[in-house]
Parts: sequence; C-alpha cells; structure tokens
Amino acid sequence: MADERHIILETTQSERAIVLKQLLEEFAEMQLFINGERIDLMENQLKAEREAVFEAIAAERAIVVGAAVKERADTMDELEIMVDELVERSAVKVVDHFFVRAVQLLAIALVGFALIAVVVVLVWKRR
Repeated sequence: MADERHIILETTQSERAIVLKQLLEEFAEMQLFINGERIDLMENQLKAEREAVFEAIAAERAIVVGAAVKERADTMDELEIMVDELVERSAVKVVDHFFVRAVQLLAIALVGFALIAVVVVLVWKRR
C-alpha cells in the first residue's frame, strides 16, 4: 500500500509539474501577446485616433475660418454700401448747399443791379 501511495504521489507530482510548466509557458505566451497588443494599441490605434481627431479639428477650423471670412466679406459689403450712401447724401447736400448759396448770390446781385439801374435811371432823368 505504501509503495502504491508513493507511486501515486510521484505520478501526481510529475503530472503537476508538467501541468504547472505548461501553464507557466502559456502564461508567458499570454504576457507576450498582451504586451504586443498593448504596443500595437499605443503605436497604431492611438496614433490613428489622434490623427483622426486632428483631421476633425482641422476640418472644423476650416469651416469656422470660412464662415468668418464670409461674414467679414458680407460686413465689408454692407459697410461699402453704407459709405456709398453716406457719400451720396453728403454730395447731394453739398450740391444743394452750393445751389442755394448761388441762388442767394444771384438774388443779391439782381437786387443790386436793380438798385443801380434805378439810381442810374434817376440820375439820368435829372440831367
């Protein structure tokens, strides 16, 4: 009985050693695989995601810059229209003011000529 028990214990210990060795080998392989996957994740997948994020940011920035450029162009067009209207109104006011002054000067000149004519006629008649 003791010999059988001893044989069974040796067999169990040898099988346990074999199983433990196989488990340790598989564990080492799993660690290598996980390390490889981790490196792949860090180098490739994260790099791809980072590039995708940068591309998305660049696209959004291009959209915002395009909208700002369009808004600036629209604002400049509106400003140009407002300046043109202001200049036109100012020019009309200047021309109107000029003609009002010209009419006033002409009226004063006509009144002056009329007075001179009256004086000349009165002087002419007295002689």
